[in-house]
Order: sequence, then C-alpha cells, then structure tokens
Amino acid sequence: MEILKLQNPDIQHNCTVKKVDDKGKESLCNGHLREWLTPPDNLRAQLGAGETYYRCRRCGAVYRGTIRRHLRGVKVANRELVAQPALPTQFPLTKA
Repeated sequence: MEILKLQNPDIQHNCTVKKVDDKGKESLCNGHLREWLTPPDNLRAQLGAGETYYRCRRCGAVYRGTIRRHLRGVKVANRELVAQPALPTQFPLTKA
C-alpha cells in the first residue's frame, strides 16, 4: 500500500491522485479526505507523534499528515474559540 504525503497539511482536504477513465482521459480524483481511525497495526506503528492517516472516500488512497483537530477550546490564529450559547427553542416550554 502506497502512503502519500499531504501537499499542504493546513488546507488540503481533497485527494490529488490522478486517475484515467475509459477513454484514456486523465483527471484528479478530488474525493474528500477523512481521518482513518482504524488503520492496520503495522501502519499505526509507523506513525510519529502528532501524525495520523487520512483516507480518500472515493478511491481509498491513504495520506499521512499532521493531526487537524477542529474542536472547541483550541487556539486558532492567536485567538481562543469559546462555546456559543444555546439557541432558544422555537416553542417556549410551559408547565401544565
């Protein structure tokens, strides 16, 4: 299995594997990359600190790159994300 490296870990979200269709025309896969949470043990042993595998949802190509966590409470661009207050419900709750 060939493991590709992310070209730009900060902004790459699509697969860049070239494929050839039935007519011989070459194009990019452009499938969405998702974090691969269940890689085989032999691949998991090759990972360094702060790295993870990403897998294309269309062609199954495997990429290796840094972990990108989009969770609340992390610092992004020198500012801290704060939890948003809950939205009010559409229908007010009344006690019967």
